[in-house]
Amino acid sequence: MVTNNLENSQSAAQDVEIPNKKYFMIGEVAKMCGVKTHVLRYWEGQFPQLKPSKRRGRRYYQRNDVLLILQINDLLNAQRFTVEGAIAQLSDKNAKSTSSETSLVPSDNQTELPCAPVENAASNIDLLGLVGSLKSLLKECQSFQSRVKEHL
Repeated sequence: MVTNNLENSQSAAQDVEIPNKKYFMIGEVAKMCGVKTHVLRYWEGQFPQLKPSKRRGRRYYQRNDVLLILQINDLLNAQRFTVEGAIAQLSDKNAKSTSSETSLVPSDNQTELPCAPVENAASNIDLLGLVGSLKSLLKECQSFQSRVKEHL
């Protein structure tokens, strides 16, 4: 079972020593975070929150970008989230930090049924991660089903 613990993600970010400077080049960030530069460029296309400054064809990451990359890396590699699940997890985290109140009434574009808040926040986070993973799996199954139908 995949467990998602944002505290683990944040503690992983705290384990890396980030130099006290305003901007970092892509190679520096890759080295700090333990990923290759092409992975960082790929993540920029996948995670809307990751937007380094670009000047003269070079990327300039700031401290908050590095912290986000560390969280993404933890979600994908340590906690084994899919990219879609990690995006959902980060989006949910941002929504919770900007909204102090959760509504039990679904919005027009919300597909999930509302549920009562769980007293144990870790259990709630685990469920959100699981939902993201299940959505990703459903998309893969639907894609596979359509490919199988084409061959019949």
